[in-house]
Amino acid sequence: MPIKNTAKGKASRVRRRAAPSNKQRPSQRATTPSGSWQYPEMETVPLNETPSDQSEQTDLAKPSEYAASIASAPAATESDLESTRKFWNEHPCDGDFDTNEQRLQYRFIKDYYIPSIIEDHIPPGGEVLEIGCGQGADMSLLAKKADRVTGVDLTPEGVARAAKFLDEVGAKNAVVLVANAEKLPFRDAMFDSVYSFGVMHHTDGTQACIDEAYRVLKPEGTAVIMLYRFWSPQFLVSKTLRGITYPLRKALAAFFSTKMFRNSRFWGTAPSELFGVPYFKAYSEREIRKMFHSFTSVSVERYNTGFARLRLLTPESPRMLKLLDKLENMTRDKLGFFNVIIAKK
Repeated sequence: MPIKNTAKGKASRVRRRAAPSNKQRPSQRATTPSGSWQYPEMETVPLNETPSDQSEQTDLAKPSEYAASIASAPAATESDLESTRKFWNEHPCDGDFDTNEQRLQYRFIKDYYIPSIIEDHIPPGGEVLEIGCGQGADMSLLAKKADRVTGVDLTPEGVARAAKFLDEVGAKNAVVLVANAEKLPFRDAMFDSVYSFGVMHHTDGTQACIDEAYRVLKPEGTAVIMLYRFWSPQFLVSKTLRGITYPLRKALAAFFSTKMFRNSRFWGTAPSELFGVPYFKAYSEREIRKMFHSFTSVSVERYNTGFARLRLLTPESPRMLKLLDKLENMTRDKLGFFNVIIAKK
């Protein structure tokens, strides 16, 4: 049965929950013992649990409202929104893959900490929203924990790819749709958890995205949001490169968008994003706490010092993976490029 895909006009939603399993120990989550990535064990929704309010599970906006939301973003002009949508529609995050296994290998060997972030901070059960679902890799993990997971993306291409991928991996409790993160087409207090990894810093209306995440989150709900960290070597170098290559940025973005780079199992879409993405922003922890002032509690964890990407070069060497993980964990507080914000409403 296909996943709901508003880009193609097909819809079908079936809730399916995984059988309960023992929660992984922290020491097991941080490493990938070999190049064959597999879904980690997660605390899942027991088969005999039923959502208490069935009406809340299906109170989604109509497809026409999705289109209207994209055209009425309060924090960005139409040209800003369209340039962002155009870039990501032509350059789906993480690039092109021949198989679903390749997509998962690339995402979770490179960003090996994502499964543990989801396991540690997204409570099992309930309704989960992913803002900026891209091609659906993270949604496939969220679907293992939630009663239902809804993914939104600004691009029809991303939604189409995510719908196909999620259907093929059997995530029958997943819904994907085209929507604008700065004005979400959902009622207030609809979701138990909101997840967004590396999305909101690529729009002019970052604060509007955070406010919308707060609005659709239920009281005492959890938001897990990743924003780039300003005082990190990777951001400062990247920002400098974007500055000094400004006259050549379009040409560089086109060059790095060729198949040689886009299909690379090491670079992926990172170079084309560096030179081509319309918005490339980062924030200090002080700025983050101001932006998340509406939440009752906010904590920040740091990840991605650059060592993690090197894992793609040695996926078959447990010894090298262990060394790279150790270097990552030793340096991430000082050098981490990713601010992972865990906020409670």
